[in-house]
Amino acid sequence: MNFRKLLKQDFIITFVILVLLGIGSLVIFSTTYNTEGADLLNKQIILITIGLVIYFALILIDIDWFKVFSIQLILYLIIIATLLYAVLFGSTIAGTNRWIDLGFFAFQPSEYSKVLIIMFISLIFSSENLPLKENLKEIQSRFQKEYGLKNNFKETLKKIANDREFRGLFYVALYVFPIVILTFIQPSLGNTIIIIGLTFFTLFFSTKYQTQILKILILGLLTFLFIRNFISFDTGTASFSFSTNINNLYFLIITVLLFLLLAYFMKVKWWVVLGVVLTTTIFLFGSIFAWNQLLGNYQRERVLTFIEGPEADPLGSGYQIIQSKIAIGSGQLFGRGFLQGTQSSLHILTQAHTDFAFASMSEQFGFIGALLLLSTYLTLLFRILKIAKETKSDFGRNMSFGVVGLLLIHIFINIGMNLGKLPVTGIPLPLVSYGGSSVLMTLIVLGLIQSVHASRRPVDMADSLMLTSLAGNKSE
Repeated sequence: MNFRKLLKQDFIITFVILVLLGIGSLVIFSTTYNTEGADLLNKQIILITIGLVIYFALILIDIDWFKVFSIQLILYLIIIATLLYAVLFGSTIAGTNRWIDLGFFAFQPSEYSKVLIIMFISLIFSSENLPLKENLKEIQSRFQKEYGLKNNFKETLKKIANDREFRGLFYVALYVFPIVILTFIQPSLGNTIIIIGLTFFTLFFSTKYQTQILKILILGLLTFLFIRNFISFDTGTASFSFSTNINNLYFLIITVLLFLLLAYFMKVKWWVVLGVVLTTTIFLFGSIFAWNQLLGNYQRERVLTFIEGPEADPLGSGYQIIQSKIAIGSGQLFGRGFLQGTQSSLHILTQAHTDFAFASMSEQFGFIGALLLLSTYLTLLFRILKIAKETKSDFGRNMSFGVVGLLLIHIFINIGMNLGKLPVTGIPLPLVSYGGSSVLMTLIVLGLIQSVHASRRPVDMADSLMLTSLAGNKSE
């Protein structure tokens, strides 16, 4: 193993990681040192140490190993198996089966599925997946011969089969769907939303269809607004139902006309329009069914608390949000000081070391501390984008964008939740909140990014020799 690859890492990223882990350790200590959970910091440090070992080991591994489809398939089957096990036999915490108890560590498979989604999408939409592409084309060709399709339809099917981008969308849907379903029924609404958002984010920056995706999103939004007029919400039972109320007839007409005009001027094909309408309708119906039948009471309460405001239930579902906002506000500019936070250190703010680590840190270190934390995250994101810009590999570039999307979604949801701007979903703050699976997953994806950076061709001795040779030939 070539340990000199460690010298090729982006040392700024490594430094930022250590800073964030340090901040997280301070927050965990300050919120648990005077409780029965004081040993949580020791557990976190052990998991951080394991995560850093994996992080540096990934730098030593050439990124080409992760482009091998068979390796990705094996990892995918392992994650699906562990997701199934977690749903059926996993440890129940707060009414959810998300974890597999390993004794010293609770393994959460849905966290690691995010890594595989980024890797799979990055491979499917890169130029490095040619062996997989050829196998899929051969399968498609046999399918066409076996069923004796008509020539015109056959030609259309061939075009689709030969369009790597279009075909890739279908494979990504097949890949992600089981993960989404198994994560949702745990139930883990927050991780389900993140997985869906991460998939779309990585797809958007990996394909050549950015314009088409934006068109589809616009038409999907108009379809949603149209169907929304036929949906009513009963605050008494906290359930959705369908109604035939067409009082907003003018709005319905305008929505339909705008939909048709945009579809025409954006030159969207009829079958794409039909697909958008059907997909949006199925999504809405499925969401209503999930809300009425599948979501737990505590999940519905969190969403309702967000809609109605935490003051509607100050001693129940709104309690954490109110205390979080008090903690952030009481920190003011410079904070109350380390270990001086009344909300976090006295445990008035529950889950101060996990979901509400940002509020706890803001109370102790104030607006300046929160600003420095956000600046640290911003530095990390820009360094990853720099690697995406510099790498010559489609796989590496796609994966870099995917990791940026993953971190952004986590940061946005967690801080929005702490500020009361988003529902409480239990999404941790990367490298700061307590949680072994979250820390390990984040260090793994950052290790993969470092592998992309370290696996770049050196300022190519071979290329410089070739250029020198060419220059010599020309001079002759």
